[in-house]
Amino acid sequence: MARTHAELTDSAVKAIINHYLDSLAALPGGGRLLPPSWKGMIGGREYGIDGQWITVAGVKIPSLILALIPMPNGGNESKALDVQGRMRAQDYELALPRQAAAVDQREQIKALREQVAAEQELRRRQRVPPLEATVE
Repeated sequence: MARTHAELTDSAVKAIINHYLDSLAALPGGGRLLPPSWKGMIGGREYGIDGQWITVAGVKIPSLILALIPMPNGGNESKALDVQGRMRAQDYELALPRQAAAVDQREQIKALREQVAAEQELRRRQRVPPLEATVE
């Protein structure tokens, strides 16, 4: 049975991913990927968090409770991106008139420099005596 190019590509990608996952599983401790554990003893009592428990003064609370705690604007990337987008738009709104003013200023400076150069050239020519015509 002939397979299409898309089917061949799909099976090749699956084989590569499976090989990668198998090599991760072969590493020490790679069979199960657990979150890190942050625990410590303070005053003889255990405090910290790991993959299963939040421990406060020896009292263990399931860490799944963290998902139920309402966090204001916590982890809401779309709002943060919206704020950044608005700030960027405000920057552009402020920058465009400044850029136009800078272009106008550059043109004015260029015209002023040309005028000063022309005046200096005129003064230089006025100082140099004209060549006398020789009569032969």
